[in-house]
Amino acid sequence: MFVEAAVPDGQREQDRARSGDPAALGAVFDRTAAELLHVAVWLCGNRADAEDLLQRTFVQAIEARAQFEPGRPVLPWLCGMLGNHARHLRRERARRLPAREPDGERDPATAASDAASRPRPGQTQARTALARASLLAS
Repeated sequence: MFVEAAVPDGQREQDRARSGDPAALGAVFDRTAAELLHVAVWLCGNRADAEDLLQRTFVQAIEARAQFEPGRPVLPWLCGMLGNHARHLRRERARRLPAREPDGERDPATAASDAASRPRPGQTQARTALARASLLAS
C-alpha cells in the first residue's frame, strides 16, 4: 500500500490506460478533450472538422497506447497526433479540385449554350477532314 501511495494518481491512471482499462481511457479523454478540442478548432477553423480530428486522435491513441512512454505527459503526445491529423486533412483538401469556377457561379443557360456551341470531338475531326479535302481539290 505504501508503494501505491507513492505513485501519483495521474501516473496510475496512465498505467491503467496503457493496459486498455476502459475507465482509465475515459478518464484521460475527460481530462484532455476540452483542451484538445480548442486546439483542433484553432488548427482547422471549424467545430465539425475539429470534432472529427479529436475523434481520430483518440482512436489512434487507443490503438497506439502501448507506445506511450510511462512517466511522460499525455497531452503533448495527444497534441502531436492531433497535429498530424490536421496536416493530413489540409493536404487532402488541397488536392481536391474546386467545385466551382474561380470567377464564381455561371448561369445554367449560359453554360448550356456554351456547351452546345462547342464542337464535339467527332465534329472537329470531320471539319478538319472537310478542310483538307477542299484544299486538295483546289
